[in-house]
Amino acid sequence: MENQLPPAHQSSPEERVRRLALLARIKLSDEEVRAFAPQLETILKHVSEIQHVDVGDVRPMLSALDGRDAESRADSPRNADDQVNQSQRTLQCAPESSADSFVVPPVL
Repeated sequence: MENQLPPAHQSSPEERVRRLALLARIKLSDEEVRAFAPQLETILKHVSEIQHVDVGDVRPMLSALDGRDAESRADSPRNADDQVNQSQRTLQCAPESSADSFVVPPVL
């Protein structure tokens, strides 16, 4: 795989896949590149169509709940004891915890 590729807008579909693979640090065979090229072109076509949608009159959403704008809570100070109690209740729901942290399996 080359380290120097032409800009994405000047690339063939296969070069675009190679560029993405390089950026994602994924090694792809030539067969995989050929297989992914039409899929990527389809995705890029859909993204291009979405970019042309006029959303100038659309209000930003705070939440995706039932299509309604969610009310944001007031930013007010809380009692520190209430916060500690909430943290303890949350940790009690965890499969495993240690002191004031969740215990999770290592990722790497």
